[in-house]
Amino acid sequence: MTDFRLVPGLAGAVALWLLLAPAAAPGADPQDADWPCIQRKVPEISAAVVWAGPPIDQALSEWREDEEVERLVGELAARSLPLETAQEKAEAFTQTLDGERNARLTRLFAGLLQTVNRERGAIMAGIERYTRRQRELAERIEATGSRLDGLPAEAGARREELAQQQAWDIRIYQEREQSLKYLCQQPIDLEQRLFLLARTIAGGLA
Repeated sequence: MTDFRLVPGLAGAVALWLLLAPAAAPGADPQDADWPCIQRKVPEISAAVVWAGPPIDQALSEWREDEEVERLVGELAARSLPLETAQEKAEAFTQTLDGERNARLTRLFAGLLQTVNRERGAIMAGIERYTRRQRELAERIEATGSRLDGLPAEAGARREELAQQQAWDIRIYQEREQSLKYLCQQPIDLEQRLFLLARTIAGGLA
């Protein structure tokens, strides 16, 4: 028989889960089992955390009416655009303003906040779906281990089949876990991008 890494029964499967599952986020809500990242889950970035300019309540409903602002929001929010280039674009826009300077810059930030929050929310929902799939895979590995324990030694062909299935599932699980750090970094990167762009925009206020 091929030498596969087996997980013998329930005890071994639980040990596998403890070994492979991501560590719980320090200080995170223990009821939020779908959030695996170290940073605390904050569903939405608040303007008060990143913005030092005027209130944005009105701007949140008006920014799309300003075609230049709407276009620029799309450019600045795109993660494919290097942050330094985005800051330069924001500064260049500031230099073109005369009348309604503060109002238009506030609209620019409001649009950026809404856009980044929407994208960040989609990423976070994807991370939670990813976590649920990992949990389901771990449960399948556990179930396969239990089935292996229940087979008699003479059931060689069936044991081989289950051993191969379990080894493949373990490999997939481990490969997916390696991607988790990258996935968890994406909301952080968006928060940092928003903060730095908000500071750049606020720097142009009169």
